[in-house]
Amino acid sequence: DGVEVLVHVGIDTVRLKGEGFTVNVAKGIVTAGDVLATVDLEVVKAAGYDPTTIVVVTNTKSLTTVAPLTGKDVAVGDPVIDITR
Repeated sequence: DGVEVLVHVGIDTVRLKGEGFTVNVAKGIVTAGDVLATVDLEVVKAAGYDPTTIVVVTNTKSLTTVAPLTGKDVAVGDPVIDITR
């Protein structure tokens, strides 16, 4: 629906040079339920990196509201950002 999102798994994990990561979508249009990547979080943690995942909406100026949904653990399929066009 025109929302542009950048997802970065882990802090400084670029130093792993792809180890533990299988990327399914590098750039393009995705729909709800698409698998973007598979990450072995044990590889990330064993290498000493923080597995925190950062989700950024990059076109906020073209949207009415972008608000993170915080304060809870999430599962697959749970919303993490409330967006109003």
